[in-house]
Amino acid sequence: MVNFFRDEAYPVSEPRNMGLSELETKIDSGDIIVPNYQRNFVWSTKQQQAYLKSFSQGFPLFGPVINVDMDTGVQEIMDGQNRLLTLYNFMKDKVSYITSENGTKQEFHFSEMSDNHKRRFRNKRFTY
Repeated sequence: MVNFFRDEAYPVSEPRNMGLSELETKIDSGDIIVPNYQRNFVWSTKQQQAYLKSFSQGFPLFGPVINVDMDTGVQEIMDGQNRLLTLYNFMKDKVSYITSENGTKQEFHFSEMSDNHKRRFRNKRFTY
């Protein structure tokens, strides 16, 4: 008879918490990756802008799924790649934020934000 379940117990899945500054550091170091079997980043500029706008208005970063390889410690983004990489690319000035206030279109990069706003952005935390 085939045994469906493994004999050894799999580690318990539990929520973890991470700040965007830690996400940036872990992506830069290769400790968080998008595994090659996941689809490519697919969000358009319009979708990225909509997400940055909702994030700037205080909407929460809903829980991405990140799998931790227990042997290597590498963390793989299983769900939420577009959301996480939009925020990461904004911090790296690879995408700008476009807003329209009082009918005037403004476009700026993360590096152009005040130090206080950069700190607030990087300190935003999410559960995964």
